[in-house]
Amino acid sequence: MKVAQNIKAADLQRLGVSKPYSHQLLAGGKTPSLALAQKLERELGISTSVWPLPPKRPANDTQPQGEVA
Repeated sequence: MKVAQNIKAADLQRLGVSKPYSHQLLAGGKTPSLALAQKLERELGISTSVWPLPPKRPANDTQPQGEVA
């Protein structure tokens, strides 16, 4: 899923986002942190609601992500 089709990777890079990460964000392969999403909204007018939400973890999940019990 592509995000923000009218935004170019160069726009993100001008705000300090690395070239590879900017391409991953725009292709929908990565989700920005809340702080970055808010900066993109302020600087480029990209609503924070366009970014996919990270998967939710159950409230009782105390293991770090990626570890298997």
